[in-house]
Amino acid sequence: MSEKEFNPKRLIFIPIFFGSVLIFSYVSTCQSERRNFPKYASLVVARIDTSESMRKTYYDKSGKELGLEGFTFTGDYGIRIGDSLVKRSGSDTLYFYRKDNSGHYIVFGQRTY
Repeated sequence: MSEKEFNPKRLIFIPIFFGSVLIFSYVSTCQSERRNFPKYASLVVARIDTSESMRKTYYDKSGKELGLEGFTFTGDYGIRIGDSLVKRSGSDTLYFYRKDNSGHYIVFGQRTY
């Protein structure tokens, strides 16, 4: 039986593969950010759905979902029904607003993608 000889050319595949994955991920993230950056979004939360994977989806009173790519809510951000979510045009930050006792909205949190 003959053993295969070590060929260093086979090792070049590993860094090329991982480099390709990293480049693809970076380009995909940049495209998502570029689509969301000029977008304005505003939503008063009327319904919150939680999936089996603990991903939260926020809807307004007409059933419209907060439609921003790159903003995935998997943790507890303290967002409740009646809170307002706003992403200003030209910003990469989503702000969380809640009414205080006087009825004015105040920022209680934010998330950057």
